[in-house]
Amino acid sequence: VLRILRVFRIFRILRAFRIFKSLRGLQAIVSTLFNSLPAIVNLFSMLGLLFFIFGILGVTMFGPLCVVGDSSLPAMKGVRCMFVDDENTFAAQANFKNIGWSLMTLLRVTTGDDWGAILASSQLGPGSRKVDDFLWSSVGDMLGTDPASLPNNHSDFISRDGENTNFEIAALAVRHWNATVAGMDLDPDWPFPDGFPEARKWIVVARQALPGCITQEEAIEFQKRGLADCSTGGYDLTCEGTCGDWLIANIYYMIFFAIASFVLLQLVIAVLMEQLSIADDAESPLNLVPGCTHLSKPVLGRIYRRWRFCAKKNFLLMGRAKSAQFTARGQSQHASSAPSPAAS
Repeated sequence: VLRILRVFRIFRILRAFRIFKSLRGLQAIVSTLFNSLPAIVNLFSMLGLLFFIFGILGVTMFGPLCVVGDSSLPAMKGVRCMFVDDENTFAAQANFKNIGWSLMTLLRVTTGDDWGAILASSQLGPGSRKVDDFLWSSVGDMLGTDPASLPNNHSDFISRDGENTNFEIAALAVRHWNATVAGMDLDPDWPFPDGFPEARKWIVVARQALPGCITQEEAIEFQKRGLADCSTGGYDLTCEGTCGDWLIANIYYMIFFAIASFVLLQLVIAVLMEQLSIADDAESPLNLVPGCTHLSKPVLGRIYRRWRFCAKKNFLLMGRAKSAQFTARGQSQHASSAPSPAAS
């Protein structure tokens, strides 16, 4: 019981609101906020519409991009995102996978909370698709032989002078990774189960062949070869690339940030300033009592109400005093007119 009473004692802090009675400036600010509520509601409605429009655009443009943990999806569902470094993926709490997370991400952008990382993930682009000696030697080390020296009909044969040599190397690496870890997608260390170091090495080779991210065409080709799975809920969907767009990302975020953080903020300030101006006009010289230079009509009204209250109070007190005096006088007269016992 005492604990409950202590909780109720917290409400004594509400006594601080008594300060409103003595500070007219604070009263004016609070009154301005209340009077501005209809206009502010309209502004927030427009802000909500802005968030919804840009949220839909974000899901459309950046929804396919990778989120932290996507590379750990079972079987071949995480292959797309194995080519993207973790520092270049969206955070689990800031992404565009659906409209809900998109709105949360835009709110984070509006507050300016590390939105540079979101921008960097959105504008991720593919790296160089050039086969250098280091990449070629890495493939040879993993295979134990030069892939170009294998027969043409061998599954691991790759021509270094081929048109899509980088993609062929990445496809070879993913195929060998899958052969190494097949059926182990429930392992807690997936996609690189403990005890199979070759799995990680093959993915490192794949990232060297296709650095940065994979394009739309490369993702579709992986899917055609059975090296990527983008099905969701029983529906076979076309695999999307994991690359963003530098130009589109910068335009998207700059327009949204400018409108949300500057334009609408200035509109809210303008509404508040308008209400303050209206409150000041109420006490301007145009509202003074005729013939007075300082006394305004609202102040005169308060003076009149206070005078009337005091007058009524004094009138009642005077009436009671006169009534008591009249009663005392009547009692004294009655006592003087009554016959004394000696006379009788």
